[in-house]
Amino acid sequence: MSSGHPSAIRSGCTRTARHTRVPPEQQDLMKTLLSRLVLSPLKKKIRQPVEAFRRTPSYVDRFELGPWSKAQGLVRERSRTRPAKRLLILPSDPITFQGAKGDEAMMEASLRVIRQTNPGVEVGAITASDQASAIARASGFKPLQNWNRPFSYESIARAVSAFEPDICVVLGADVLDGYYSTPHAARMLLTADLVARTGADVEVLGFSFNSTPSPGLARLFERLHPRVHLNVRDRVSYDRFVAFTSRPAQLVADSAFMLAPTTDSAGVLRIAEWVATRRAEGRTVVGFNLHPMLFRNATREQISALIERSGRVLADAAAERRLSWLLIPHDYRGSLGDDVCLAPIGQALKPKLGDDVFHMTGEFTAAELKGAAGLLDGVITARMHLAIAALGGGVPVAAVVYQDKFRGLFGHFGLPDTLMMAPEELIGGNAFDGFVRDFIDHLPDLRAQVAAALPAVKDLSAKNFGTVA
Repeated sequence: MSSGHPSAIRSGCTRTARHTRVPPEQQDLMKTLLSRLVLSPLKKKIRQPVEAFRRTPSYVDRFELGPWSKAQGLVRERSRTRPAKRLLILPSDPITFQGAKGDEAMMEASLRVIRQTNPGVEVGAITASDQASAIARASGFKPLQNWNRPFSYESIARAVSAFEPDICVVLGADVLDGYYSTPHAARMLLTADLVARTGADVEVLGFSFNSTPSPGLARLFERLHPRVHLNVRDRVSYDRFVAFTSRPAQLVADSAFMLAPTTDSAGVLRIAEWVATRRAEGRTVVGFNLHPMLFRNATREQISALIERSGRVLADAAAERRLSWLLIPHDYRGSLGDDVCLAPIGQALKPKLGDDVFHMTGEFTAAELKGAAGLLDGVITARMHLAIAALGGGVPVAAVVYQDKFRGLFGHFGLPDTLMMAPEELIGGNAFDGFVRDFIDHLPDLRAQVAAALPAVKDLSAKNFGTVA
């Protein structure tokens, strides 16, 4: 029986309230299990119907076309000047601006072509973050940081009217079919429309179009202003596009084929010296690229399997075919970047191959990456714009593909589907071993085939700029 003394009561309360302390590592494990077993499935269950709705015409009509229609009244139309005084760039990712080197390649190629006929043009760029605006300024562009959250067509209309562009290029890349996001695709296209309504000519640079585009985008394409000129970057995508919508489009090749390579920077010269040394020792020098986005929402197990299998096959092929490997990152976006895979592959190969493996560390420009790719005998890549950089330098390519956009690119050169492999095949069985060996064994014939097709491909690439250059 308690004495009722305050100290006794406090002591009793202390005994009943005392809890066993869970060690920090067990807390982390419990959080991980909670996330994997409860929160992640719950988020996925909620996200799936939301994403399905966003692909519908009902969503696009109400949440994209509706606000866009209201914003049109804020656009001030004017006559464009010739030569153009102001160029506006809409990147495929306004948040990072140039995180993927493909966007940088398309921008630099566009500026090179456009400045030939518009030498004093001022360049503006639509951005969505302080980081993107800083990158734009460093490139000599004026940032228009109006791609906000929540997104506002009215804000975009005011910004583009104030900038008064004469011409505009939109980096459609692989985002205009809604594969990644229907809202983003709609906003890219309807922003292009608002720019056209100021009196500017707009070129949507060559883009891919997959086999399952968002149904809600069909009517949206058809409602774009006539000064929005659509360019589709391969025959496969073009055929899909004309079957999807009645909006006219032009068949082109990717605008990045117009990028001029950098061959004289310190980084590229160092690679050139290494390549020359390896060739002098009788080695065939091949580039290799891999990235964690090969699987959508990739698990640690999938990424580990990519790294382990690739490292083993590259080591075996180096011994059997007298190869040297250049590991080439083409995307530097942190957890989405290529070094998530390439850095551990390089670390695993270095003790086995010594000087026969070279990992390109640090960040290279798109033009430098094209210069480096052009030094090689072949390239195996999971990034399409690294494939374009290599092919643009006459270098044969094989690809690990996670969308079917490579098929259209390869079609420009008459390259067979056997030069493409799905990531599931790479990590399962022994198919990747044979894939690498077959590619190496056919390099001379493939190089001749690429060289024969390249002039026509460059001519198609130049067609991207019909109204802006």
